[in-house]
Amino acid sequence: FYLEKKHPIVSCTGIDISELMIEKARQNIPNHEFICGDLFDLPSSLKEQYDIVTCTGVLQIFDELQIPIENLIETVRPGGILIVTGIFNNHDVDVRMRHRRNGRHGTWESGWNLYSTSTFESYFDKIHNIAKYDWHDFRMPFKLSEGPDPMRTWTIQTEDDPHQLVNGAGQVLFVKSCCIQVDA
Repeated sequence: FYLEKKHPIVSCTGIDISELMIEKARQNIPNHEFICGDLFDLPSSLKEQYDIVTCTGVLQIFDELQIPIENLIETVRPGGILIVTGIFNNHDVDVRMRHRRNGRHGTWESGWNLYSTSTFESYFDKIHNIAKYDWHDFRMPFKLSEGPDPMRTWTIQTEDDPHQLVNGAGQVLFVKSCCIQVDA
């Protein structure tokens, strides 16, 4: 929706696992295609279909990354790019994170797994059609107030960052984008 308003595009396909979100997208942007699906089982018709593929804040919900990463890369046309944005760890440490609300009565939820940049790079290095990849740090440019949902991010001021992202699980979040160029 944002991209369409800022830079009208010729063709766009959105994919989400939630039929409700797909219906909302169809209502907001009726001139584009939307598919209900997931990254573990993308339709083969999407293979090498897109010049630019973006995946924002999604990969952290998965405990295993190889299949989703390979499937994303397969959707990119030769010479195109995949842009993955999310929380990443500069240290060589991966964390599978679970949280629950309301003490011991809540259901354990995922969604905040933290993977190291080196883990992503090891996947990229195994895929033969990747020409190169580059990491880009993101810094929140404004303050976000804490809201009623403790797992929605907000900002705090630190010595290094006036708008450091955090969440109610006590995680300090470092957001990065990785631009992956597919061989032409």
